[in-house]
Amino acid sequence: MSCCGSKRAQAARSLSTRRSEPPPFTPPPPKLNEISIRYTGERGLSLRGPASGRVYVFATHGTTREIDPRDAEILLRMREFERA
Repeated sequence: MSCCGSKRAQAARSLSTRRSEPPPFTPPPPKLNEISIRYTGERGLSLRGPASGRVYVFATHGTTREIDPRDAEILLRMREFERA
């Protein structure tokens, strides 16, 4: 006959092995139709793409991001962005 204590210990061991650190975040590769945009502003900037709704983060001057073509068309009209 098994003891409830040993079942609890076994459950605790299985839980402890499940609590490992998640793998580090790696951004997905750019889609083929995306456009590289470089931020030329002085301060960091975070914005939501006006057409796609995606959030783009430009941490510093010179940051380059792959942008949805619909958003790139609009952002390139602003002086803070240029094609990379």
